Amino acid sequence: MKLTKLFRAGMIALVCGAFSASSLRAAMTYTQGDLLLVFRQTGNNQTYMVDLGSATTFRDATNTINLGITGIAADLSGAFGSNWYTDGTVYASIVGGNNQPTALPGDGTGGTLPYYNKSIYVSKSGTGSLSDTPFNTLAQSTVATMANTIGVTLGNVFAAGTATGNNSAGTFIPTATANDYTDLIPPTAANYFGGLTASTEVNPNGTFDLYRILANTNGATDAPTGNGVSQYQGAFTISSAGAVSFAPQVSAVPEPSRVILMGLGLSGLLLRRRRKA
Repeated sequence: MKLTKLFRAGMIALVCGAFSASSLRAAMTYTQGDLLLVFRQTGNNQTYMVDLGSATTFRDATNTINLGITGIAADLSGAFGSNWYTDGTVYASIVGGNNQPTALPGDGTGGTLPYYNKSIYVSKSGTGSLSDTPFNTLAQSTVATMANTIGVTLGNVFAAGTATGNNSAGTFIPTATANDYTDLIPPTAANYFGGLTASTEVNPNGTFDLYRILANTNGATDAPTGNGVSQYQGAFTISSAGAVSFAPQVSAVPEPSRVILMGLGLSGLLLRRRRKA
């Protein structure tokens, strides 16, 4: 009788443990417009993908965002080695694309206009400054192609993965998988995600400038200067502990003292003109 009870207790513990493990390795989901942080290592047979959340969160940010995603360093150490952070053979991109029938909120309106709903967000190595060199202007059709490549093709690859035991937002994808990250960038592909000649990749200890590119800027909030023009949004950084943070590009607001001085200067100029008259 005691053995039977012990056996039952053991089976229950085993089943609970199995359910617990499976919950940590749940299937991934991807929503178009989310940013994907993707790592690769030269010669490695897998990539590592992490969903950072909607691009609009970072586009609209006014303060630094610390994402709080855990397990990235543990996953990368296991897959790419303990020196992944400074290893010159490890690269990463941050990309997001929207190819849905409607634009992302704030990224445009006007369903009758060509490509109005197509947008991409892509990283570029930089210094985290508005003065960094942006991507070259893209044709509307190129932005549309890239929106589909990132938002649909790469998004589906991510969604087909399962979460790691360390990170519920991260998954490993074998490079043998059709249309995986390495298939969409040089040297396998002619360019990056079907349109960019400049690289989207950055070493983990570098600075990931983030650019927003809209195929059609009509009705967009704080729109870029033209269709297909890359607009700086801010910069991501990753710490050696795997912590991801984002520092947004915030429009400078004059200090109150400067506003007062400007007002006094204008008043003085008006008084001089009146006296001359």
